[in-house]
Amino acid sequence: MYGRSLERARPKKLEPALRTKARDFENATGAKSAQRVGIEEIPKLLQTARTWGEVHSILATKGMRYELKGSGSLIWIGDTAVKASTIGQEFSRKRMEERFGPPERSAQGTQAQPSEQALRALHAEAGSRWTEYRSFLDTYKVLKDEVKRALRVLHRSAREEQTNSFRRERKSSLPAVDGVVIH
Repeated sequence: MYGRSLERARPKKLEPALRTKARDFENATGAKSAQRVGIEEIPKLLQTARTWGEVHSILATKGMRYELKGSGSLIWIGDTAVKASTIGQEFSRKRMEERFGPPERSAQGTQAQPSEQALRALHAEAGSRWTEYRSFLDTYKVLKDEVKRALRVLHRSAREEQTNSFRRERKSSLPAVDGVVIH
């Protein structure tokens, strides 16, 4: 048909999109959200895992854990839970069970806490950028408050001038009745 192939082009595998809450967090803080850390780190970490035990131990070394929840699963990154399927469909409970068999509990228990080193590594990149962002934000807020005050004063004086102008106009246009001037 006009030189076009009838085969459909397979779409490229796209990186999972960040949820609104994660995007808002990143915009507000300048730090990576837990979902972005998961999207960037977990595929690399779990590509070599062969059993549930390996999944749990690999994630524990980075201060993360895989937890079953209802009919789905969560990946805890630090103290933030992220739905496993938002990191990638290959990490959903169904796909993980297809890959590793029936789920096992973590050897360390479900309350594996991230190490201090793992938490620092999560936010190391944002360090200097974060302080720069915060100082810019503080300066912006101070300037914004000064502009607001100046506009308030300007608006108040313009309103008073307009009120006086209306009074003068009304006084000159209304006639005096029996010697009484109406204001």
